[in-house]
Amino acid sequence: MIIGAAIAVAAHLLTLVPMLGVFGDTGSALAGAFLYVVAQIILFVTLLVVGIVRTVKRDGGLGVGLLVGWAVGLVIAFAGFAALLSLAPPA
Repeated sequence: MIIGAAIAVAAHLLTLVPMLGVFGDTGSALAGAFLYVVAQIILFVTLLVVGIVRTVKRDGGLGVGLLVGWAVGLVIAFAGFAALLSLAPPA
């Protein structure tokens, strides 16, 4: 279960990469936020499907870990998103 949660949290942290472009250009804060939301939606669907499939295939530890890690990672990634957005230069 810990491995699944770690994979999910790491994937959430990768969704913050588009937000790093905020510091390069003043007009990219909106684009970075949009890409973050799109990446979170894709990650949600992917982790939900893989978590359910792994649980059904009797690998419940990894499957449940992915689902739990998605919820934990969402909180961590949202905090990082808010921090990066607050540090963005004004438009």
